[in-house]
Amino acid sequence: GVIVMEVAPGSPADQAKITARDIILRIGDTAVTSMDDRHRVLTENPAGLEYDLTVLRFGKIIKMAVKPIEMR
Repeated sequence: GVIVMEVAPGSPADQAKITARDIILRIGDTAVTSMDDRHRVLTENPAGLEYDLTVLRFGKIIKMAVKPIEMR
C-alpha cells in the first residue's frame, strides 16, 4: 500500500474523507503497492470518473469513493 502523508483542504481526497496516515491498498480493481502504481492508475484513466478506493485506517479496511480532478 501507499501511505497518505498529507491531504489538501478541499481536494478530492479531502472530499472523500481520506486522511493522513491512511494506507491506499486498491484503486478500483488494481492493487496499489507503490507510488508508481497509484500514478499509473490515475493517469491511465480520465479525470472526473469516480473510483472505488480501499484504504487501511488504524487497522480497519475502509471502502470509499473518490473523484480525481485534472491537475493544471
